Formats: sequence, structure tokens, C-alpha cells
Amino acid sequence: MAAKVGIPTAAQLSLSWQWQFATTMTSTMDRDDSNDSGNAAIRISADITNLHSMLGLNTRWNARHRHAKDNSWQLFSSRRWNASGRRCRRRPSGRWCPTFRKVGEVEVKDISLTDYIALRNAVYTPHTAGRYQNKAFKKAQTPIVERLVNSLMMHGRNNGKKLMAVRIVAHAFEIINLLTDANPIQILVDAIINTGPREDSTRIGSAGTVRRQAVDVSPLRRVNTAITLLTTGTRESAFRNVKSIAECLADELINAAKGSSNSYAIKKRDEMERVARSNR
Repeated sequence: MAAKVGIPTAAQLSLSWQWQFATTMTSTMDRDDSNDSGNAAIRISADITNLHSMLGLNTRWNARHRHAKDNSWQLFSSRRWNASGRRCRRRPSGRWCPTFRKVGEVEVKDISLTDYIALRNAVYTPHTAGRYQNKAFKKAQTPIVERLVNSLMMHGRNNGKKLMAVRIVAHAFEIINLLTDANPIQILVDAIINTGPREDSTRIGSAGTVRRQAVDVSPLRRVNTAITLLTTGTRESAFRNVKSIAECLADELINAAKGSSNSYAIKKRDEMERVARSNR
């Protein structure tokens, strides 16, 4: 029997991929008649690599570089290892990659948000490690995918788990690409444009005479609110749900991009604008 190696759980793969993974692993176990656990692990590693190629994931499985807690794979196309275990740089292939995509074809349809949705530079990983907090409004230069990843790291137990957040976004982008056959970053941009409220209400007056007053929302706050609503809706829909959080994020982005009322962010935006309309 082959030695145990890190293999993905059902929650780590989309439901549409599970049958392909099961078929691949079954054929691997059937061929394993020897007691050589090393060769069995190598064969399983090769089959998982072939599986990733079949799914369109531009990744490479390596038993030496697994996450210590959940045996997850590196989904970063800029981090690859050669046979000796050393890191080597490779150019991204023409196939779809979860964390890299040409952003030149992405269009921001709302001219007021053009300067606040950062799409000018393509990044291999949504982790630029930039000091965007040192200067006012500098966070508008943060890549929009990285802002989505950072917003997923909310509520104490998720703080600092950026690798997990990147993996969730990568799987969600794969699902979006399979369902819509469109650029997932374009879907994300459309969702942000549709869910950013144009009007909100604020408190006016001193402690004794406080009233609500409708105000216009600045472009940067529209983007901030939209990302917050999208991730909040994803987190709430994934709680006690058979779907993984990646599938819930994909559904939320697709519905928000369409302007569907099934989206949590769209419903919250309508509620905010309705309250502001009554306080004009």
C-alpha cells in the first residue's frame, strides 16, 4: 500500500472537478502493486501534476513545498521548483492561470472609478507587500485582486492567513472562468462597479439635534464599500453551507456583475440608496 501523501480534500476542489480527481487517484491506486512507497509517491505526484494540467491550473505539485497545516499546493505561477528543489523562474503560459491574467483587456465601464480600480500593472501574485498606508489615498494604487484578497482576511480567526485567501480567490476565478468563459478579473470589476453605492446617508448635527442627511459617495469609498459588501456576502453565504467559500465567492461575483437581486451586495446597495433617498 502506498504511503500517505498530501492530497486535496473535497472542499479544496470545485464540485465539477471531483469526479476527475477521483478517476485519476483510483487509477493510481490500482496500478500500485509494489511495496515501494517512494515510487508510489512519485506516481501520485505525477498524476496530480497531470490533473492540474487537465483542470487548467498553471501549478506544479511538489511534496517538499506543502503548507504545514493543510497540505495545500502553491498556486503562485511565479514560484516554481525544478527537479533539484531550487526555485526557478518561468514565464506564464498562454493557458488560464488562477492568479495571473493580462489586465490590458479589462475595461472599467464607469469613468469615475478608472483611477481607483488599479489594473495598470499585471502581478504574478496578489501580494505586493507595499506600504499603501503611509500616504492618504495611496491604497487606490493597490491591485484590485489584492484588495479582494485582503478583504477576505476578516474576523480574528482569518487574520494573517493570506495564503488561504489567495487560494480561495484563485479557485473562485477558475470557477468563474468555467461558468462564464470570461475573464474573471472583468467579472470582478463589473461586480465592484454595480455594487458601489452612489448615495448614502450620514449624521448631521450635535448630540441634542442629530438628523440623517443624504450625501454623495466618493469614488474611493464606492470601491471600498463594494469590496466589503462582496466579501461579507460571501462569508455569510458560506457559513453552514455545503458549498465551499470559493464557490460562494464565484456565485456572489457573477450575480453582482449581472446586477441580480440574488447578490447580497446588490441588495445591501439598494437598501443604502433607499435610506439615503428618504433623507434628502
